Amino acid sequence: MRKLALAIVVVTAISLYPISAFSQVAAAFKDSSGNVFVYGLLPNSTVSVGIKGTGTRRVRASSCGVLVVHPSVSFPVQNFLVDGTTFSPSSVSTVQSLPKDCMLTGYPSVFKTPQGALAILGKTPGAVYPIQYPNYSTNKLITVNTCGFVKLRGGNLTSVNVPTITGGRGDYAYSNLPTSEPMRCVRNTMYTPVGWKPPTTVASGGNSSTSGNNGSTSGNTTATTGNTGNSGNSSTGTTGNSGSSTVNSTTSATPTAAKSGNLLIVKNLPPGTYVVANAINPKQSKTYTVVKGCLVSDRTTIGSPSTLLISRQGLTFPVSWASLTEVSAAQASSCT
Repeated sequence: MRKLALAIVVVTAISLYPISAFSQVAAAFKDSSGNVFVYGLLPNSTVSVGIKGTGTRRVRASSCGVLVVHPSVSFPVQNFLVDGTTFSPSSVSTVQSLPKDCMLTGYPSVFKTPQGALAILGKTPGAVYPIQYPNYSTNKLITVNTCGFVKLRGGNLTSVNVPTITGGRGDYAYSNLPTSEPMRCVRNTMYTPVGWKPPTTVASGGNSSTSGNNGSTSGNTTATTGNTGNSGNSSTGTTGNSGSSTVNSTTSATPTAAKSGNLLIVKNLPPGTYVVANAINPKQSKTYTVVKGCLVSDRTTIGSPSTLLISRQGLTFPVSWASLTEVSAAQASSCT
C-alpha cells in the first residue's frame, strides 16, 4: 500500500519565489493517469476551469441508419469527426426534414434538418458513434472539495485555464504540466504521499517557469530549481526533466513586497485572509484580512525572522528579508 502522510502544512512552494511572482503561480499538476489537479483553493467554493482540446460525445444512429448530430451548449456548431471523416456543418446548405419510415430515396448522404442538426446517412442502425470535436473549448464550474483541491479527468487536452494564487488566471499547456503523485481527501483531511513536494506552475507573460518533483523550466526573468536536472546555456535555459509552457496569463496587478525598518509591506494583493509567519518557527505568526489590497506586518511580533512565510488559501511562499528593497515609512503609512 502506498504510504501517505498527513499534510500538516498543506503546501509549501519548493523554490523561494519572489513575492512579485505571486500573480503568476498556479498550483496545478497532472498525475500519471493524466488527471489534472488544482489545489490551494478555498474549500467548498466554486471555481471556473477552462479546458481546450479534443472533446468527444456519443450519438446513436436511428433505426434507419441516420446519425443526427445536434448542436448543444457544450458542443456548439463546429467541425467534427465521425469514423475518421471530417464534417463541416457550415458548409452544408441542403436542408431537409428527417425521412419517415426509412424512405431514403432521393436524400443526400449529408444534410441539415430544419432544427439545425447535421444528418449523416449510411450508418449502422442502432449503433453508437463517438463524435470528436478537435477544437473543443469549454469552461467548467467545479465545486472545490473540503480539502481545497479539484480533480479534472485527463484526456485529449491541449491546455487548461486555472486560477492563480492571487485570484488571477493563467493558461497552461497540458502536456507540460508537471507530473506528480496526487493528494487524497479523506474525511475532510488532506493526505499526501510520503516525501511529496508540491508542484507549481508559473506564468510570466511569455516567460514561464515551473517547479515540481522532476525539476523545472525557467524563462528569462524567473528562475526556479527542482530536485534534479541539467542547466541549459541559452537565455531561456532549462533545468530538470519537466516543466510548463504558458499560453497566456492574466491578473489585475502584480503583488510587490518591500520593507521599511522592521515593517513588511505587500501591495496589490487581492482581498482575502493572509498569514505572515516565521519560517524557522511557523507557530510565530500573524493573520491579516486584506480588503484594500495592502498588507503591513511588523516582523518583530513574530521573532524578527530572516525569512518570512506568506500564506493564502493553503499556499505558502517564503520571502527573504534581505532581498527586499528598503522604502520610506510613508509607504507603510499609506497602507493603513
